[in-house]
Amino acid sequence: MPRLTLSNDQLMIYDDFLPRDAFESLLVHANKDRYATVHRGAWQKAWRVDDGIPLHGTATYYRDDASLFREEEQPRYPTHGPLDAFFEAVNEVTGQAEKIVGRRGTAWTGITASPWVYPAGTALSLHRDHYQYSGSFTYYIHRQWSFHWGGQLLVLDPRTGCGAPDLDDSPQGWPFLLDDEENAHVSEPGLATCILPKPNRLVFIERNAYHLVTRVDPNAGNRPRVALAGFFIPPGAVLG
Repeated sequence: MPRLTLSNDQLMIYDDFLPRDAFESLLVHANKDRYATVHRGAWQKAWRVDDGIPLHGTATYYRDDASLFREEEQPRYPTHGPLDAFFEAVNEVTGQAEKIVGRRGTAWTGITASPWVYPAGTALSLHRDHYQYSGSFTYYIHRQWSFHWGGQLLVLDPRTGCGAPDLDDSPQGWPFLLDDEENAHVSEPGLATCILPKPNRLVFIERNAYHLVTRVDPNAGNRPRVALAGFFIPPGAVLG
């Protein structure tokens, strides 16, 4: 049974989320999947120039109502594979996670999930998921992880930037090459919740929460950080 480890206004964390056989089948699925770099079309600026090149697997889509699938949303549930059990398990707990991801049918009508592989030397810089999504999640499917291998998820304190202009309104645009303004914005109170990438852990993240993934350390060797990550799709949203 999933075990609720943390619940606040930004995060909901479940450990032991899936039975062992279902967990293992997702790692096999990720191993068989095809991957591309995150920058395959153009540089995606959520990753800064020194974040390395993580790998992105195939996005699979879930809809409560099959009539809501867009033509391009392929592959889709049911896949008759291990992702089906994952989507079904996520759906079992979304009612408890409404304050994080929103209400089913109102805030969101679909879910997308993709394998992500972060080898040693890769990271994901500070960002939010509020542009297109009602919330996000990450589920760790590597078999083991050491604290000293890095790859921690940091979620900044909700007071971050209170009283300051929103970074999204900055005339300089995304803090890709220019990050002085961002550094000033996040320095108060300068606190974050650190979530270790523990195997079989599911993390829901509120759409307005600033978060990042710390660099996977060389100590990890050839053992990458592997996760299923995805988003809750608002009604009418067109992903691209």
